[in-house]
Amino acid sequence: PENMPLAYIGQLPGFAQRTYDRVEQTPFFPPYESTKHRALVTQSAIREDLHQFSNVTKRPNDPCLDLAIAKAYHAFHLQDRVQMIHLNDIFSEDLDIWSKSPGLPWRNLGYKTKGDIKRDPEAIRKVRHFVHRVKAGEEIKPPDCLAYVRSHVCELTENKIRAVWGYPATITFAEAIFALPLIRAYQKKQDPIAYGFETAIGGMRKVYNRFCMYKHYSALDFSSFDKTVPSWLIKTAFTILKSNIDFVNYRDHGVADSRRMIHLLTYLEDYFINTTIRTANGCRYRKSSGIASGSYFTQLVGSVCNYILCTWATHKLLGRDPQDILVFGDDSIIATWQPQSLNDIEDLFATIGMHINKKKSQVTTELQTLKFLGYRIGNGVPSKDFDEWMTALLFPESPDYSIDQLQSRALGLYYANMGVDRQFAYITAELVRLKPFDIILSRNFERRLKYVGISLDVLKTRELPSANEFAKLMI
Repeated sequence: PENMPLAYIGQLPGFAQRTYDRVEQTPFFPPYESTKHRALVTQSAIREDLHQFSNVTKRPNDPCLDLAIAKAYHAFHLQDRVQMIHLNDIFSEDLDIWSKSPGLPWRNLGYKTKGDIKRDPEAIRKVRHFVHRVKAGEEIKPPDCLAYVRSHVCELTENKIRAVWGYPATITFAEAIFALPLIRAYQKKQDPIAYGFETAIGGMRKVYNRFCMYKHYSALDFSSFDKTVPSWLIKTAFTILKSNIDFVNYRDHGVADSRRMIHLLTYLEDYFINTTIRTANGCRYRKSSGIASGSYFTQLVGSVCNYILCTWATHKLLGRDPQDILVFGDDSIIATWQPQSLNDIEDLFATIGMHINKKKSQVTTELQTLKFLGYRIGNGVPSKDFDEWMTALLFPESPDYSIDQLQSRALGLYYANMGVDRQFAYITAELVRLKPFDIILSRNFERRLKYVGISLDVLKTRELPSANEFAKLMI
């Protein structure tokens, strides 16, 4: 099915999913006139989103692209190749996946979370049997992903939602054998993937200190990065990642047959590219390009692809390496010795079916004004606009049924703002102090907090650090 647009592959039983044809402001706060709103979620919007997974371009024959790929091998090279984690050991790892949905077929068998699988020896035996058969080279069909959804805060004229690919737990556990050690190695290396640059732990100060000696900066905003990455680029990214894996030795004990392990990873890579997904009303689709969210490899593969694209652009258009570059999925910050042209970059990327949003992409000599990981860098003090904060507070993804939900978001956003916007800090602190409350946060909200370096454990203390205390954390 290589290089085909999204293919419809039939009908099977669906699953229950709430959609909202209108999104209301929280009823527990005075009405706020916002320039933004929370996107509406409908089944047709989810279907439209899935249909954007289409890129039929071939790899161009371009020496500058070849050079960028060679540079990526060098940039992502790990001093020691990582050892795999044995499948049995995955189940005793402390991971944030255990509280999440197990996907198909598990949710139809009464398992509510991946943790339920971990606690059931019979379920583990089934996972091991599946993986064993894949390693042995059997033609075994993987389960479908489930089309969950995420709605975004966006301009009033837009309706920005995206399908989230609810991966089957069996595939996730198999991916973890390879992806977990890689992620941990890049978290240690902190380059070129911006691990350790989370805003809540002083990440913007680190970015500022690292980039302030340069003159020209760009931060590219891709239009639908994940949906448009061509399959040849994903394969290249996997090859680069594979060159850093020791396919023979397990982390703690034991030796593997490299042929079987490579077979397993090839199967997972194929599923990553030719992923099948099932919508709530039971329609099945298969993509053949683009990056599915929900995989253990999403962040790694996206980061490698982004690095290659940014480096290709500077060589092709400026004839030099970037002076420095940090990537995190589709997010990037690039320093160059002369300014980049967004029009030229758009024309170049269009040749491989990818596009940048010229309105949101930035080219500047002022590092402070750049946005990275969702915040303006400033002089190391990360900030967002007041209106953006208020919309995140007042427009929940699903309607608030208790004031505890508003107070919980206020607490999370109090930490995310870190005392930078004084007015917003005051509003959120007042809400938190209003009355005792249970912390009730949506999965997506929790995920976004983790993205900036804030854990649920910190929130459970319910402490409200002062702006000065936050400032110490940010230095």
